[in-house]
Amino acid sequence: MYFKKKRKAAPYSNLRSRLEEYSSLKERTRWHGDEEIDRELDSSFNFFPLSILKDMHNFLLFKITLALLAILIVLLFSFVKMPFTASILQKIQYVTTWKMDFMEVGRDVAPVIRKLWEGNLESSLERVVIAPGGNILPDKELKFIAPLEGELEKTFGLKFNSLLQKEEMFYGLVFSTPRGTYVRASAGGRVVGIGEHPSYGLYLLLEHPAGMETLYGYLWEVLVNEREEVKQGQNIARVGMAPQENKPALYFEVRAKGEPLDPLPLLVGGGN
Repeated sequence: MYFKKKRKAAPYSNLRSRLEEYSSLKERTRWHGDEEIDRELDSSFNFFPLSILKDMHNFLLFKITLALLAILIVLLFSFVKMPFTASILQKIQYVTTWKMDFMEVGRDVAPVIRKLWEGNLESSLERVVIAPGGNILPDKELKFIAPLEGELEKTFGLKFNSLLQKEEMFYGLVFSTPRGTYVRASAGGRVVGIGEHPSYGLYLLLEHPAGMETLYGYLWEVLVNEREEVKQGQNIARVGMAPQENKPALYFEVRAKGEPLDPLPLLVGGGN
């Protein structure tokens, strides 16, 4: 009797299994996109610490190269003794070591938040009125005098910041005058603040009636103490150097209820 020999099935090759797996992967990618596949393939990176490392490696060599190049340029500037390199290094130091004064930021932001909360979006000041001739004066007609006799170098308003390459609001006046010149109190009041500020340097803050304040910055020396009462015209400080410009000057600012005002209309004689 003749029996037909049963044909054995061909072995399931490893190559065939890989091709089928690849075909299945392409089909799933077409319907579900790469995100689901990436989640499955990189499931070991899904928890917090390794997920950060996974994102950091993107363009890592490029980032390291740029960082090393920046460091090399700074080192070259530090060794080359040229006038412009000193200015560049000073600006780099200012940007990399600048610290934010959160108390100062809060003081500047608080009046705006208060106006928004009260629904008053117009720029109005409590207890401050427009006097004849357009000058802004407090309702008690508190008179201010110029803090010193010097050349008026910068005024209140929008100014171009050469370091940041954009316009910024400038909230005071800058007087150009020799270092050590005496600074006098613009109005009678009480010393409520003495300290250091990244923008003002050594500064002095006076509190006056009707919620008015005057700030004196770029100082070399302060001649009064905190909580001390001062009279108008009294010598309260001496002029120092502007922090970022390396030249003698005085910064002067007037505030009403914490909001900066243009000091020029308030000064008797126009600030001369």
